[in-house]
Amino acid sequence: MTPAQAISMLDRQLAKHGEDIVLSRQVEGGASIDVTCRARPDTLDNEKISAGLRGSDVHLIISPTQIIRAGWPDGNPAHRIPVANGDDKVIMVGEPPRTIAFVDPQTINGVVVRINLRITA
Repeated sequence: MTPAQAISMLDRQLAKHGEDIVLSRQVEGGASIDVTCRARPDTLDNEKISAGLRGSDVHLIISPTQIIRAGWPDGNPAHRIPVANGDDKVIMVGEPPRTIAFVDPQTINGVVVRINLRITA
């Protein structure tokens, strides 16, 4: 499978079964640079909670497609991956911004094809 095929498959699934979230990076002066992404949120199951993760945490699967298309956050490909415990937040509909606690980019042949995130309240 090529990276383009993997991304295309993920984009189709997120279009059908995902929801819009906003990925937001805080920059100097208090402003933010935002991009709307399709994501598939999953709450934690009992096994993960018993392993020490909080029940309010949410796992997200996002595609790099909207990030690349928007040139988020500054057009530099090296900055496209969200950063954990930093200036990046996720905003889900009807909720306050959440902190990104964990980032796990998935690659094929060195190309990011999927980004797994864990966000906390």
